[in-house]
Amino acid sequence: MKDTTYLFGTMHTRDARAFQFGPEVSRAFISADVVAGELDMEETKKLDVAVMNAMFLPKGTTLDRYYNKREYKEVVGTLKERLGPVAPLCTKIRPFYTIALLNEAELGSDSTVVLDAWFQQKAQESGKRVVGLETVTEQIEAVEQSPI
Repeated sequence: MKDTTYLFGTMHTRDARAFQFGPEVSRAFISADVVAGELDMEETKKLDVAVMNAMFLPKGTTLDRYYNKREYKEVVGTLKERLGPVAPLCTKIRPFYTIALLNEAELGSDSTVVLDAWFQQKAQESGKRVVGLETVTEQIEAVEQSPI
C-alpha cells in the first residue's frame, strides 16, 4: 500500500472502557479516508432475518441433545443465572451465539451501539467510506461449518 494504514482492534462491546482511547487513535481516525470493519454494520441490518435464522440449531435440534440430563440442567441453570429471560432462547441457538451473548453480558452495556458500529457511524458522519472485510454471509457460513 502506498498510503499509511492504521489497524485498531475493536470488540463487539458496549462497555464504556472500550470507547476510551488516546489522542493518537483520534488523529489516525481523522486522517483516514476509509474505515474498514469486520463487517459493514449497515449491511447487517439488511440481513436481520437471515442472520436470525442462521443462529438457530439445525431444525428439530435443541441443546439437550448434546448433554446428559445432569449436564443439561447445569447448563440451563447457568444460562438462566447469567442471561435471565434470554436463557430459553439459548437452548435453540448455536453455542457460538450463546457464547457471544454471555461475553456481552459480562461486559458493560454503557453504549447503545457496539464499538465497531460506533466507529462506522462516526466515519459516515465524517463522509468517510465504510467497508466490511467480510460479508454477513461469509460469517454465517463459517459458523455453520463449525462443529456444534
